[in-house]
Amino acid sequence: MGGAMYDALVDLLNGKTLIFEFDPSLGYSQFDASAGSITLGDYESNSIFHEMFHVYQWYNETPQTIGGVALNHEMEAWYAQYRYVSKLPEYQEGTKWHTLYNKHPIGYYISRIDNHLTPQGQFKNNSNYELFGNYLINYVKSAFELSATYRKYPFDYNRYGNENFTNFVQLSKGC
Repeated sequence: MGGAMYDALVDLLNGKTLIFEFDPSLGYSQFDASAGSITLGDYESNSIFHEMFHVYQWYNETPQTIGGVALNHEMEAWYAQYRYVSKLPEYQEGTKWHTLYNKHPIGYYISRIDNHLTPQGQFKNNSNYELFGNYLINYVKSAFELSATYRKYPFDYNRYGNENFTNFVQLSKGC
């Protein structure tokens, strides 16, 4: 998926520059669309992947939709990052990433999206549009809202269920 995202970003950026800044004192990483920059609080590949996923999301929105989907985007980016990092050595028992996706409320509910979706973002036989939509709102969204940061993010209820994962589906084709 990382290679597909890189190739798609090269096309979407169409010669524009994406600025990378490093600030370990920040404690987190972030994409700033207005500056066209990613500030990294750590140097791990999955953090870079997460922020580049946000760039991909941003370029696939319209000016009318981009302002109201921040939490929808976080859910999708967190899941894409989970799928990415769970295949890496830094996702072994006892590591910060394994702990995040198994003990922290946001990570726990993000990782359990696997109960509903295949690695390509299609419904598993035991799930469907309504069941998955309810799971995202009642569990994943609720977990994000426990965070002082994320509870301020707007959520578009018109994007229901797997409509929140269109970027993930596009990038995971062939994975």
